This record gives sequence, structure tokens and C-alpha cells, in this order.
Amino acid sequence: ALFPPTPAASTSDKAKPVGICPVREGVYDSAFEELIRQTAVLCPERGLLISELRNEMGETDTTYDLLFDTACQYAVRKAISRDLGRTMLQETAEIGAEVRTAENRVSELRAKYEGQQKRAAETDRKS
Repeated sequence: ALFPPTPAASTSDKAKPVGICPVREGVYDSAFEELIRQTAVLCPERGLLISELRNEMGETDTTYDLLFDTACQYAVRKAISRDLGRTMLQETAEIGAEVRTAENRVSELRAKYEGQQKRAAETDRKS
């Protein structure tokens, strides 16, 4: 009498057929509660043991959820850090190229300036 209502309740509440589904989880929780109740009526110790087992499973599930969330956050932080590192390297290379171009321009202008100073000095000597 326990299992026939479960599929009907799942389909009536529009539960997903596969994967993680809160509706189906609720139906199975209700079925497990009923199983614990029926077992506790026949043997209280066994019912208490099954109840403690359910609580431990819930804590384990919560711990795994927390661990999964933490792992996802870590992965996102690492991906952002990696992308930031790539961007910084690219920007560093671009800025380095700009610096080299500016240094070349400065060298050209210095050479031009020195040439003009020499011409001016030669012109002053001739005069």
C-alpha cells in the first residue's frame, strides 16, 4: 500500500522523471517518514534507528551540497584569476610595445636635435 501512491503523486505534482527534483524528493521523504512510522509501531528501537539514519543522510546531503558550492566558487575564482592573468600579460605586452615605440621616437628626436645643434654650431663658427 506504500508504493502505488508514490508514482501517482509524482506525476500529479509534475515531478521530473529523472535527475534532481524537489517534488519527487518530497514524495520520497513522505514515503520514508511513513516507513519509519510503521516500523516504529512494530519495533520502537528499529524505528528510532531508521530515524537517526535518515537524519545522518540529511546531514551528509547538506555537507555534500556545501562542498559542491564551495568547489564551484573555487573554480569560478580560479577561472577569473586565470583570465585576469592572461589579460594582464596581454596588456603588459601591449604597454611594452608602446614603450619601445616611444623610446625609439625619443632616440630619433635626440639624434635630430643633436644634428641641429651641430649644424647651428658649424653655422656660428663660419659666421
